[in-house]
Amino acid sequence: MFGRRLLDLPPKQIDDWVTAQRRAGWVRVAIYRIASTLRNALNAAVRPWRLR
Repeated sequence: MFGRRLLDLPPKQIDDWVTAQRRAGWVRVAIYRIASTLRNALNAAVRPWRLR
């Protein structure tokens, strides 16, 4: 997932990453925090019309 442009990041890839981390035994809180950081970054990019 990392090293990709935000415009090239489909929601399914994020879902697949989350699923893979759960299967790998990651703690839910860690996954939640990473997903939250990504969500905040995407929201910050959308607000000033940088992304649709």
